[in-house]
Amino acid sequence: MFRGFFWGYLKNRGWKESWIWLTQAGLFVIGHIYYINKAPLSFWIIVPLSGLVLGFLVWRTRTIATSMVAHGLINSVADLSSNYTV
Repeated sequence: MFRGFFWGYLKNRGWKESWIWLTQAGLFVIGHIYYINKAPLSFWIIVPLSGLVLGFLVWRTRTIATSMVAHGLINSVADLSSNYTV
């Protein structure tokens, strides 16, 4: 949810959307800091890329709903692949 409020707040403050996109991705990474020791590959590669992709969805669609659905799908696929591999 912070992505929607944060984006609008910074845009109203005069920030360029490209900087908002990068900043929200950085905050997304910080929000997933608990992965740094548990799953370092996820923390250093998957989480930053996900933050950029999810932010891009918000940027292009102008709604947080697409980002929320995509985040849920990413989490579901990750959970299934990590817990139910043969």
